Amino acid sequence: MEVVLIFILSGAIGALGFGIFANGTLLVGGYPAVYGLIGAFTWVQFAIQRMKGETGFRAFHLIIFFMIIALIYICLIDLKSLMGKEFIRLTIL
Repeated sequence: MEVVLIFILSGAIGALGFGIFANGTLLVGGYPAVYGLIGAFTWVQFAIQRMKGETGFRAFHLIIFFMIIALIYICLIDLKSLMGKEFIRLTIL
C-alpha cells in the first residue's frame, strides 16, 4: 500500500512541478512516479546504512547505474542520430 501511495503522490507532485516550471506544459506518463519510487528506495537504503554506521554511499548505486545507462544511451543512440543529421547537412552544403 505504501508503494502505491508513493507512486501516486510522486507522480502527481512531479507532474505538477514540471507543469509549473515548464510554462504550463503537462507531463503525462509514469516517469515522475518511477523516479519517486527510485528516490524512496534510495532514501530507505541510505537510512538503513546510516543506522549501521556506514557512509550511505552504497544506497546510490541504483541511481549511478541508471545514470551510466542513460550516458551509454546518449552516446550510442542520440550521438549517432545527431552525427547523421550533421553529416547530411554538411554534404548538402
